[in-house]
Amino acid sequence: MGDYDYGFDFQLEYPTAQWHNGAIANKAAGGVPYTGGLLLPAAKLPEGAKITGTWKGPLDWTFETGQTEAVFAANEIFVALLQRRRRWFNKAESGKPTVYYTDAQASGRRDLRSQLQVLCAAMGVPVPIIISVKGERSRALDKVMSSFFQNVILVANNLNSGKPPLYHYWLKLTSSVVVSGDKGFIPVGTDGHRKSVALPVAVLPETIDEGYLQKAAVPEPLRAQCAQWRELALPWSKAWAINPGADADSDLVVDPETGEILGQ
Repeated sequence: MGDYDYGFDFQLEYPTAQWHNGAIANKAAGGVPYTGGLLLPAAKLPEGAKITGTWKGPLDWTFETGQTEAVFAANEIFVALLQRRRRWFNKAESGKPTVYYTDAQASGRRDLRSQLQVLCAAMGVPVPIIISVKGERSRALDKVMSSFFQNVILVANNLNSGKPPLYHYWLKLTSSVVVSGDKGFIPVGTDGHRKSVALPVAVLPETIDEGYLQKAAVPEPLRAQCAQWRELALPWSKAWAINPGADADSDLVVDPETGEILGQ
């Protein structure tokens, strides 16, 4: 049929889970308000979707802007990684939109912050979701994915003499505060605007063996579904390979220094 472009390479939309930084002041209350974790807006999910597993909700969550929204919250989730994309940005001048840059455009610049989005199948959610993080959380999630690849996927390669995709195994994702308690809060921001936040971390045993891989294996029917989701998301993964220019997420209010979500 040749190389004719039939125009079916359209952008799919996925529910986006944002990272909440947590706060030591909420220790008595516990849960995501204290430990940090992921917030998944209920309104972005398919109508009638049943959310199970480690997700709590729907909960009425009030952001710092005063806006209240129904969300599902979790400080520990299991995900099968499908696709990723990254872009870079700088603090916008007052009254002007944020401008984003590609990896190539950001090369060598130290004045830019990163935004990372990871598309994944999440246990307890019937559709793929995006985990979207900025700044220090972006670097932390990058480290999580690298650790998972080095310590699980490469080990699986050696044990099974194959090359399994990332989505063949569950990654347990949690917050640094769940793992380390109050010591898990990390200071971020500049001297004039600093705060302590929880960061996403991977939970992995010291030894990855056949027994662990069997427990962590994504069931075969879901693997096939993940393969299809990954293929469909290829245009999504490449969307930031060109300069996206002005902020496409203008409905999301984020603290420019710390990346804290202030409102949806």
